[in-house]
Formats: sequence, structure tokens, C-alpha cells
Amino acid sequence: GTGINPFTPFTPKPLQTAALYLQHAKNYVIGPIVALVRLLLSVVIVVLLFIFGIVIPKLTFWLWPISRSFARGAHAILGHLWLFVLGFYRVEVVPYPFHELPKNAFAFTPTSPQAQFDGSAPLPTNPQQLSPTARDLIIANHCSYIDVLYLAAKYAPLFAFPLADDTARVMYATTLSALWHSSFDRDATLEGRRKPQGAISLSELLMLGKKLHCPVVLFAEGTPTNGRALLQFQSQVFDGLSDHQRKTLAIQMLVFKYEAKHFSPTFPVEPALPHMFKLSCQMYNSLTVNQLRPSEIPALPATGKCAKWSTSARQKLGPAGRLLLVALSAQDKAQFLEQWHATQGSYKKLA
Repeated sequence: GTGINPFTPFTPKPLQTAALYLQHAKNYVIGPIVALVRLLLSVVIVVLLFIFGIVIPKLTFWLWPISRSFARGAHAILGHLWLFVLGFYRVEVVPYPFHELPKNAFAFTPTSPQAQFDGSAPLPTNPQQLSPTARDLIIANHCSYIDVLYLAAKYAPLFAFPLADDTARVMYATTLSALWHSSFDRDATLEGRRKPQGAISLSELLMLGKKLHCPVVLFAEGTPTNGRALLQFQSQVFDGLSDHQRKTLAIQMLVFKYEAKHFSPTFPVEPALPHMFKLSCQMYNSLTVNQLRPSEIPALPATGKCAKWSTSARQKLGPAGRLLLVALSAQDKAQFLEQWHATQGSYKKLA
């Protein structure tokens, strides 16, 4: 094997004595106070998001331009506020492949997609190539409920979670349902449970997204990992795409990277509430989103199965986040969870 298990929690490096005292002060004195304030503010944001992001847009659905704009605005404002409250003060978005800046480009911000350029391969000038439209499919790796929160703030999309026992269909969810699923009900897709809105084909979900004027986000691995590797995609979900969708679908690919020294926002197996509390204890948290340039995304096959395309897409996405491509899938995560729960969370190395 590779020596990397993508399902185990983050393990911090041992600290020296002086740093250990500071860490204890943060964990047991300052951190809990900060966490309580952040969690209370999070509850307020959830209520506001439910009212302004769901209830009011539904009441004005017959005026879809206004309804969609209102929902998008509510998600953007409240989502970014929520990220800030949780300590994600800055989220870096970096185009991939990374291009070196000219020596005289000191005035540009390296993490700004609009500022980065390369003499031989400039970024597209059409902003629509970097911003999803209603018909877009966004494929991303999945590490945490923070992924969902960022995507909701950025795009206000529908979310798709592949099913382990029904590989041709996906479970779909709106923002609050997706947040619940990726935190408190994380293993529903591995256990054959149809939550929150049941199972449909990806093709049907894309048509629903077009009707609702929002993109669709697909977590193609089918389960969250610890962000160190990329699992195999469930390629069968792409096989049902229509010929028209294969020709016209605009696909984007994102990789979420969390840098951590003492505690990681990645959320593969731990209980939700302790993880959220520890996350809120952090003074700040780090998230980088690497976005594949449009020229790097392979085109869907006109007909037939999409297994080869799925493999090619995975081979593009992995290096963008410096993730190891492993021969593991969501089914392996289900087997890992059985052993994890049997040992009450004490990890034993799998053979």
C-alpha cells in the first residue's frame, strides 16, 4: 500500500513543553469561550438562512429572477459570514495548473484568479468560463461540511451525493439539508438510506437545476475523506447523461485543501458535535480551493460508458490538490466504518 489511509482522523504532531502549555490554555480556557460564542452565532445564521434563503424565495417562486437573486444573495452574505464566524477569514481560490508570475508582477495577488496570468497560457477573458451558470456541473472532492458551506456561499447550488448501493443514482439536497447530511447524517449514502430528498439520476438533477436556475455540485467520491487522498469516482452516475447534456454541459472541477497543525477541519469519521466544537475553538482555520482551468477538464464522451472519462477526470483532479490517487472507494469506507465502530473509534490498522 501507499501508507496513507484516507479515512482516519487528522493526528497532530507532538508539541514541545512550552507550546504544549499554550495549546492547553487555548483548548481549556480561551477556546471553549470562543467556541460557545461562535456556535450561538451559527444558530442565528442557520435561522436567518432558513428564512431568507429558503422560505422567502419559495414564497416568490413565481417571480423566478427575483426569487433566485434573493436566494443567491442570502446564501452569499450569510454563507460568507458563517465562514468568517468559524475562523475562515480568508479562502484562497487558485487556478490550476499553477503558472509562475513574471518577475515584474509584484503588484498582483497570487491567489486572485483575475490577477494571475502567463504569457503562453493566459486565463480566459470570458468570466462565464470561471463562474458557473445554471446548466453547470461542479465536481469536487469532499472532506468536510465546510465544503458544503463554501459552495453554498459561492454558488447556492443543489448538492448531489452518490449512493453506495445504487451507483447509477444520486441523493440530492439543498444547502441546509446538505449541511445536515455532511455532518450529522454523514454515512446515510453508505447505509442505503434515502435522505434528504431521495434518489434520482444525475441527468434528472441537472434538469432540475436548470429549472431552478442553479448549478449542481457532485461529490463524486461518494463519501468524505481526510483530504490526503482521492477515492475512485462512482462513474456510473455519469452514464445516464443524455447526448445533449454530454455536448452542452459545462463542467468545473474544484479541490478543497485544509492546512492544519493542531486540528483539521476535515471530517471523515468523528462524531459531529465534538468536531464542530473543536473547530470553533480554533483561533483561525485555513481553506484553499484549487480550480482546474477549463482547458484541463476532459470532454465527456458522446456516447457509451463514462468509466474512462471518470478515470481521466480523477487523474486531473488529484494533482490539482496534491492528493494521492488510491484504489479505494466508498464501499471501502463502509467496511472501514464497521471496524471503526466495532473498536469504538480507536483506530486499528487495516490489513
